[in-house]
Amino acid sequence: MKIKLAVIIGFTFLIIGCKKTDNEEHDSVKSIELLYISPYHLYPYRIGCMKTFVRDDDESMFFYKNITSGNFIEQFDAVYSQLEAPENTNYDFDARIQILVHKQHTTDTVCMSRNTHIVINGVQRKNNPDFFKLIDTLIAQDLKDRE
Repeated sequence: MKIKLAVIIGFTFLIIGCKKTDNEEHDSVKSIELLYISPYHLYPYRIGCMKTFVRDDDESMFFYKNITSGNFIEQFDAVYSQLEAPENTNYDFDARIQILVHKQHTTDTVCMSRNTHIVINGVQRKNNPDFFKLIDTLIAQDLKDRE
């Protein structure tokens, strides 16, 4: 009888201890690093979904932006958390944008084309027009600021 009671108490504490809190369920975005190829240039290489290194002579083609605060982080987080995985995955595409999404506990690697593919940590996601528009707006503003 004591053993059964101990097992029941043990499972109860295990279940309670493993339950996620509201803060753990949504690991909010803290900062974003954006690397993209200029949308108006042809370039013989893709950025790809692996770590990308930019050489000094490639600066006219590659652009980097680090976003650590502001309204964009909130907008990004709202749309980013809604991206869903499709039933079948085939993500051989020409990646032109790489985003490192730094959250409180993890970092996601997002690779995407301009308007047809989104891959997060190697898993393809359904195309989301709101996400593409948000990133395109950010890139357009960044290019305008560089002029």
